[in-house]
Amino acid sequence: MDVRFIGRDDDNLTQGLCSEYEIRDVQNFVELIEARRKFIRENPDAWPLLSLDEPWQASYTSMHTEMSLDLEDKNSVIRSGEYEEGFDIEEYWTRFTAKERLSFRMRSLDRLADGTGFEDACGFGLGIDDSALDKWCGFQRDPLTLLEKVVFAVLVPASSGEAAFAAFPNGYFSCDLSPPLNLAVIRHFHTAHGYDLIGMGALYLGFWRETLPDETAAAIIADDFRLLYNVGDAAWGAMRPRVIEAIAGRSHLWLRYSE
Repeated sequence: MDVRFIGRDDDNLTQGLCSEYEIRDVQNFVELIEARRKFIRENPDAWPLLSLDEPWQASYTSMHTEMSLDLEDKNSVIRSGEYEEGFDIEEYWTRFTAKERLSFRMRSLDRLADGTGFEDACGFGLGIDDSALDKWCGFQRDPLTLLEKVVFAVLVPASSGEAAFAAFPNGYFSCDLSPPLNLAVIRHFHTAHGYDLIGMGALYLGFWRETLPDETAAAIIADDFRLLYNVGDAAWGAMRPRVIEAIAGRSHLWLRYSE
């Protein structure tokens, strides 16, 4: 495995907000998780967020998500008159640290997500058919198949997965869970099941828990999987054992947030 620092340029996944590493020649998922743990040891004030499926598409939609929702709340600065008339707002914004900008984003996300819970994410109407379940089970069995050959690690100056989401927010298209709904899913799976957000893709959220779920825990997690994807009684009878088997004994969990 080859890990290289590629900096904090404007053309990285977070448009220069966070430092980034490129990881090539990953042989297995355990190796990638160990690399993430090393990032944590060497950068205790950062939350490493890994790229999952289609990282550059995820980056593009993340940029437009942040801009369309004005998550850094630049308009409030403009309205307040805190910056000199005629001064370029983007240039002005460079005076803020990444941690400060993330705090602006998190404040905006909290405001947008006020009163939004996991039940609202379930109510969005995502679904899963047999073909999609086959694909998901394959990703669970062999997690590297969800990732691209080159994986990027974004070091977010944050202490939790939900705060890290603010650096790489997604949910831009109408067929996606919106950022507030994604945040509700992230918070629910952390609070209810002990999963932390460790990855972001164009279609998937990536989670990790240190304790391997046994079959009993996997069955409880599977119930929320069913709710998120609105699986009816008839279909769930056949799906349930496959979902439990795909979750049990594995620390990772992939959840698709787009239809």
